[in-house]
Amino acid sequence: MPQLKILCLHGSRQDNVVFSQRIKVLTKKAAGSMQMHFAQAPHELPLLEDQEVAMRAWWRHPKTMEITDAAEEDGQAERLPGPPVEEASSSRSGGSSQLQGSDWEAQIVADWEGSLRALEGVWRDSGGFDAILGFSNGAAATFLLAAHVLARPADFPGRRLRCAIMAGGYVPQPLD
Repeated sequence: MPQLKILCLHGSRQDNVVFSQRIKVLTKKAAGSMQMHFAQAPHELPLLEDQEVAMRAWWRHPKTMEITDAAEEDGQAERLPGPPVEEASSSRSGGSSQLQGSDWEAQIVADWEGSLRALEGVWRDSGGFDAILGFSNGAAATFLLAAHVLARPADFPGRRLRCAIMAGGYVPQPLD
């Protein structure tokens, strides 16, 4: 029987290396029967204090931006990589990256669309996957990706998705 191919999606404030280290016991036990592919989310988050490497997310949300607002007040912030965050002139209440309501919803949707394009590329380049494993933000992304894979199989060629495993996830609003 051929090895199962598993696409692994990390949580917010992680990256593919951190996630692979956190589940290395599972990876070792699965060696020989499963091939784990750890994808990297395209959206870089602001650095936390004493952090040297920026972590990532499948989409940014207001809580990740609060850190940026505090850094801007201290004069230590840099612009976030990725798609620009549009400023809402009537809903600002602090730092320049403060968005609210439908502005945040639009940003989250735009971020997910970028992540979906990246994951479609990973899927095609890898020949597809038998399963998707996601943790936290990655679990929410797993839910959405599995729905896209099942709804649009022509966009996800190769192996047929047979399973989705989600740990510590949530309903991805406003993407539900």
